[in-house]
Amino acid sequence: MVRINVDVVIDTGCPFCYIALNHLTRAVERYESKHVNNSVAIRWHPMILQPNAPKVPMDLSTYVASIFGPKVRDGKLKREEALGRAEGIKFNRNRKVGSTYDAHRLIHLAGEKSSAMQSSVVRKLFQGHFEDGQAQSSLPFLVDIAVSSGVEKSEAVAWLESNAGGPEVEVKIRKATAKGIFSVPHITVAEKYSLGSRYDEEYLLNTFERLRVE
Repeated sequence: MVRINVDVVIDTGCPFCYIALNHLTRAVERYESKHVNNSVAIRWHPMILQPNAPKVPMDLSTYVASIFGPKVRDGKLKREEALGRAEGIKFNRNRKVGSTYDAHRLIHLAGEKSSAMQSSVVRKLFQGHFEDGQAQSSLPFLVDIAVSSGVEKSEAVAWLESNAGGPEVEVKIRKATAKGIFSVPHITVAEKYSLGSRYDEEYLLNTFERLRVE
């Protein structure tokens, strides 16, 4: 039996990370269905691309324009929509944006429990934000994600209302940047193959197959 660990550095406000999740999920499903005695475990790690993002949610359009200007904003959002169409993702232009710090703390909590729970939280964060328009700094949204993924509500509320997991998230970010990781997604397979942002499904699958026979 071969167990492959995949480490993925993400920011939950990054649309490319959502696309990478879909490619990675499909590659894992194909690999595990072909090799039923083998498995792939995904570990999600934090990166915060916009550390000054507002705690109070803002409209996406207003926020992106405040950083890049209206012309650049329009181009970025059009490119995002085009990428989404190719992946079956309908990016919500009316979504709210804010700090992703608490979302990363929730991902850390889920990871302490199981790989499956952590991946569930990550997917629901992406879908809830990018498609349903929820702000990732919203406490009710984060609590709902936690509970629907298997965390007890009382534990989720206590965790999110405190700074639990915050120091660990910050340490992980420092470790990533010390390795030269500043953009996301960044994928490393079996602590051996650093794929960076190369998240193509076929490339991932081929990497898994290579490890199986090594």
